[in-house]
Amino acid sequence: MNNQEQDISELIKTEYLRVLLETGNEPETVLAFTLELGIEESEFHALYSSFKVLEKEIWHNIFQHVQIALDLDEEFPTYSGKEKVLSFYYTLMEVYKQNINFARHRLTRLSRQSFEPWFLAEFKVAYIEMINSILSEAITSEEIVERLYISDYYKDVLWLQFLYVSRVWANDDSKDYQITDAAIEKSVNLLFELMRKGPLDVAIEFAKFMYQNKAY
Repeated sequence: MNNQEQDISELIKTEYLRVLLETGNEPETVLAFTLELGIEESEFHALYSSFKVLEKEIWHNIFQHVQIALDLDEEFPTYSGKEKVLSFYYTLMEVYKQNINFARHRLTRLSRQSFEPWFLAEFKVAYIEMINSILSEAITSEEIVERLYISDYYKDVLWLQFLYVSRVWANDDSKDYQITDAAIEKSVNLLFELMRKGPLDVAIEFAKFMYQNKAY
């Protein structure tokens, strides 16, 4: 994307967010939107095929802002897996606050049954890539344990945790987001406790023993 396209892209995003937040809905048509913006409809379609594609990119940009902040933290690479996930969430909450009206517009409508929100499609791809990297390092360092079949689903559980934390933040009216902070800390601690070696592994080993010794 050259500089001119970048400028048009930023203009489109700014105006789209204004319309979305003022009306509660996306613009009715691309043509009406571009006429109001003073650009050609073809300029919009050269960058985005639809408003949904545009909004997916805006949410992906939110993830990128978090990633940039984490990359600038010189201590981040030294953190444990749990510390990295905690750092991600606390940084994400700050980025949410910078985009509070837009983030809450979507996240307050996020139901408990919504596991694959359309607007988070690109965000999820980047998030899962990051989480897989963190989990891989945590397994290598033996912070958590790799379990046959089960560990393949760690990333999916952490995605559900992300949706949970985001819903909590969007509806949190406590002072200084104390409820959100508690939700982050307690959920991350629980998940990493479940992923580390413990009673679950003893149960799995016993289940294997019973299966291998059916005669008894």
